[in-house]
Amino acid sequence: MDGLVPLADMGGKLEQYFQDNRTYENACGVGGLAPAPAETIRFKYKCTLGKTTYTVTAEGQGSMSGFAFTLNQQGQRATTSTPAGWTAGSNCWSARKDGSC
Repeated sequence: MDGLVPLADMGGKLEQYFQDNRTYENACGVGGLAPAPAETIRFKYKCTLGKTTYTVTAEGQGSMSGFAFTLNQQGQRATTSTPAGWTAGSNCWSARKDGSC
């Protein structure tokens, strides 16, 4: 899904920022190394940052409404929301209705 490539890319940028600064704080801010990707017709993105933690979220909109995918500092991928009729996969970004990845 096109919304997940920018999410994965952000993970790499956030790790680089942490190596350079020993914190994730301000990484997604203006001038930060990992600004949230631009909103698309299918997804909008959000960063939640702490000193040693982060969660980046791709929230579906339009034809992807109801989906939400996250990535954290441990590299854990999660499907945190799905529309009716879909199953959220375990420890992955669900790509199919049955929750498989």
